[in-house]
Amino acid sequence: MIYPSITEYIRSFRHPEDYFEDSKLQSLRPLPSPHNPSDPHFMTGRFGLIVRLENPESKQIYAAKAFLNYNAQREKRLAEIAKLLKELQSPYFIDFEYYADELWVSSELADDGEFPMLLMPWVQGETIGEYVYTKAKARDKQALSDLYDAFVELSDFLLSSDFAHGDLKHDNIIVGAGSQLTLIDYDGMYLPSLADAPSGELGGAAFQHPARKNHAYNGDIDDFPILVFLLSLKALSHSPELIDLVPKDDHLLLQSEDYKNVMDSPVIQAIWRIDNPQLQELFGLMISSLGQKHIKVIGLPVFVGRALQPSKQEFVALRQENRLLKAGIALQPTPTDFIETVNGVSFKMIYVEGGSFMMGYDPDRDGEYGNNDEKPLHQVTLEPFYVAETQVTQALWEAVMGENPSYFNGAKRPVEQVSWDDCQAFIQKLEELTGRKFRLPSEAQWEYAARGGLKSKGYQYAGSDDIDEVAWYNVNAYDVGKESADYGTHPVGQKQANELGIYDMSGNVWEWCEDDWHDSYEDAPTDGSAWVDNPRAKYRLLRGGSWIYNPDYCRVAYRFHYYPDSRINYFGCRLFALPVV
Repeated sequence: MIYPSITEYIRSFRHPEDYFEDSKLQSLRPLPSPHNPSDPHFMTGRFGLIVRLENPESKQIYAAKAFLNYNAQREKRLAEIAKLLKELQSPYFIDFEYYADELWVSSELADDGEFPMLLMPWVQGETIGEYVYTKAKARDKQALSDLYDAFVELSDFLLSSDFAHGDLKHDNIIVGAGSQLTLIDYDGMYLPSLADAPSGELGGAAFQHPARKNHAYNGDIDDFPILVFLLSLKALSHSPELIDLVPKDDHLLLQSEDYKNVMDSPVIQAIWRIDNPQLQELFGLMISSLGQKHIKVIGLPVFVGRALQPSKQEFVALRQENRLLKAGIALQPTPTDFIETVNGVSFKMIYVEGGSFMMGYDPDRDGEYGNNDEKPLHQVTLEPFYVAETQVTQALWEAVMGENPSYFNGAKRPVEQVSWDDCQAFIQKLEELTGRKFRLPSEAQWEYAARGGLKSKGYQYAGSDDIDEVAWYNVNAYDVGKESADYGTHPVGQKQANELGIYDMSGNVWEWCEDDWHDSYEDAPTDGSAWVDNPRAKYRLLRGGSWIYNPDYCRVAYRFHYYPDSRINYFGCRLFALPVV
């Protein structure tokens, strides 16, 4: 279906009283163009024409958007988006009305007829691109710093929502008085209710991850643009002269070419030289994200949470409470770590916030070589859970079971020579003694925790790219024919913890998982649940490597399997639990 040209639309917008269908809109009048008073004041984009209209009585100014091409999904998309915005009542968005057959146009390109239109109040202010360029040229560090703080708050709002704007860029954000930010142009928004529809936009190239494609249409599509804005604004607030390195164009500071060869970019090299911890962390997130080849930026929500001004922390908490109350959800205390004691032996369970991550082998994150059973790389989204700070120790096993099957004796060493079946019996007895539900982890939970959850820095091993910092493995824990303190397992918690404060998820002993063995991730669950066959498979999963294996086996991505009744002196376990509801 062909739509009218810009010139044909302009002819109709000159006379709303004649060409608008809705009688309530016929009283609107076009504001004159500053360049040609005989024409309406209008702007054009890739997909639409925006005209400024005024209500002569109320003096309210509106933005009317007409579309330049046909989209079969438009009416459904805009109806869902309009419904969301009315429910949100957020200062970051402006309500709009969508009119399916509103503007009559006489067209030589298209048939004469009525075409759809979108109407919303006009937002006063400058686009963030214009504002940043002006302030940077004036070397106004304070204004840029204030804008960065405001954008951190906007980022927190977007990252904590189940929807996404979809086209964050330099001319889709308006800066008003007091650095108030308003988002405009909602054609590319993602909502869960629209997940089965194609993406409405792919966004401006200067703000999008190179891996952004039409099929990447989910709640993560704002991650990389948010990172681009935060990095650019933070850099300019310290060194506004960076604006002189780039032409004024369809970007803020970084351009799409900068993402192809990061360290060859003069702008990125200049940013790298700025001595600021937050900026260095943002730079690290960008390098990691570009290397991972997917659009989700692991660790971004954690950075934004820490970057919020202290005065805003309470505001954010209250905003979340209000969301829950509006949804009719009873407020629950924030989950925390807990310590459980059984027959005088205590162990700590660490709360892990739920989230999404890319599970499996990624060559830019997990080393040069990966096995076929570690593929394909796929996204998994998990609910919160608890994970034990350490592997189950011999002291805890004996306190629960009344015996110690381990080959390497030591109360603080991990229990070993325990089968998958033994672990299930241990957990059942532990539940009877504590009244709390425990379990072996699903494979996805294990990997998410080992990688550091939302705090992940993308390490190859659990907590570092240097295996000696975090693991007991065949080089530092095993010497053939040598019986000594350095031989075999070691007391838990002696090496460096990972990002979540968990010890020994690489090395020491293999850890049983709940899952059956499958030789690839094809058709694996994406919700973090255990992958269990009916009837159960011949083998069960183990993860993490051990004291007798080389570094490759201790990679977070590595997978291992064995018979569920096998007892070996490098097989152990770690407790997991779900939050009480």
